[in-house]
Amino acid sequence: MDPREIPPLRETLKKCWHFFIPLVILMGFLVAGYSPMYSASTGIFSILIVFFIRGIFDRKNNPSLVGFLQKFSRVCLESLESGAKGAILVSVAMACAGIIMGSVGLTGIGLRISNSLIFLTNGNLFMTISMVALSSLIMGMEMPVAASYIVIAILAAPALKPMHHFHIHLTLCLLQA
Repeated sequence: MDPREIPPLRETLKKCWHFFIPLVILMGFLVAGYSPMYSASTGIFSILIVFFIRGIFDRKNNPSLVGFLQKFSRVCLESLESGAKGAILVSVAMACAGIIMGSVGLTGIGLRISNSLIFLTNGNLFMTISMVALSSLIMGMEMPVAASYIVIAILAAPALKPMHHFHIHLTLCLLQA
């Protein structure tokens, strides 16, 4: 995007400050200790409320209430459709990751890969993390991040666990980034 097309930050915040309300609600529920599913549902519901209230008070483009309600229902249905399509893709990826998990656990190849990594790197932390990064790159090709994370966590966590130097989850997250 051309830098001249970017609107000033102050003007953008003045017009779109209400978009922060759902984010604050989501973070507030998470900090208060509610489950992520409940917090996300509350955040989504708050987006609908903010959109609805904003549409009622700002009807310059569409002054009729009936027209606004039609637009509101159309946007809600399009959002539900988009969410369902996204959920299908994630579900398929997670199913594939589950199959890989089962195969790795049943055959014991996960422990073999971990032992091979430790043997090849001679227990050197930097080399082990480098090898895990390389295997993450190869095995994560054309996979969504969540599925790739699960596969690498299954295969690489046993190799990193005996080293106790790094928190395994943090290391795997950094490798996926």
